[in-house]
Parts: sequence; C-alpha cells; structure tokens
Amino acid sequence: MTNPSASSSGSFVVSSYLVTDTVIDRISQDLKYNADCSLPCKTCEEDMTSCLSCFTDGSSEFDLLNEFECVKTCPTGKTDYDGVCTVCNPKCTKCTNNDPDECTECSSSPTEYFLSGTTCTETCPPGTYQERSTYVCADCSDLCESCTEFDKCTSCPVG
Repeated sequence: MTNPSASSSGSFVVSSYLVTDTVIDRISQDLKYNADCSLPCKTCEEDMTSCLSCFTDGSSEFDLLNEFECVKTCPTGKTDYDGVCTVCNPKCTKCTNNDPDECTECSSSPTEYFLSGTTCTETCPPGTYQERSTYVCADCSDLCESCTEFDKCTSCPVG
C-alpha cells in the first residue's frame, strides 16, 4: 500500500475570507484524498499503521523508519543509515550518522570500551591511556611513551 505523492494527489485551491473578525478557509477544485496508509507512512503493511517506508522528500519531518514507525530522530543506540534507524555496533552507545560502526561514544557495561578515533576498544593504543571518566583513549604527556594517566609514565621515550 502506498500514500499518494504530491503529483498524484491532484491540485486544489484554498480561498480565505474574513467574516466579522473570523477567517474562513474554503477548499475547492479537484481535492482528492486517497491514502492507503496512516500518515506519516509512505508505504505500510495491510494494517495501514505499520510503516515500511517514510516520506523522504522533505514533506514530513518524520522521515526515518524505526521499527515500523516514522520518527524525527533515531533513538539512542541507533543511527540514520539510508533513512532507516539501524542499531549501532554493540560496543557503541552512540554512532555517527550513516555508519553504525563509527562510534562517538562507547559502552561501559558489561565490558568497558574506550573510544580511540571512531572505534571502541578494550585496550588503548600505545601513547594513550584509558580515561575512565569519559571512556576515551586519551593522549599521554609528550614526556611519556606509555602511561596510566596523562603524566604518570610507565615508560619514557628512548633518547
């Protein structure tokens, strides 16, 4: 089932009249309404309320499909992937638009993961340490080759 597009709905005219401080709108000329789905669905299941797709042409602000519903924004833990709310990588609590594997925030339960670039990892790369307050791999001081905190070196650069 499909809802009509702007081109298939026909055209109509809205005329406004002012009658004793009240605006009255009159709609005329070829007004058609032949929707098969409940808005904001573009296409739907037979029950007319379970969306299969949403309008993505700017005609609706509910243009993302999330579990048979058209929504404005994807819920936490999901990202807009070609108009469909897609679950982020399980290591992420948040991910970038259009790529569920590019993390912007990492999960800390049940396993602690730390953000290194756009990847969540259990072990931070050399020259960084696990910043537990923000769950990111933070840079060590330039005086350290490796560290447990910014300026608490576990090894120093050679030379």
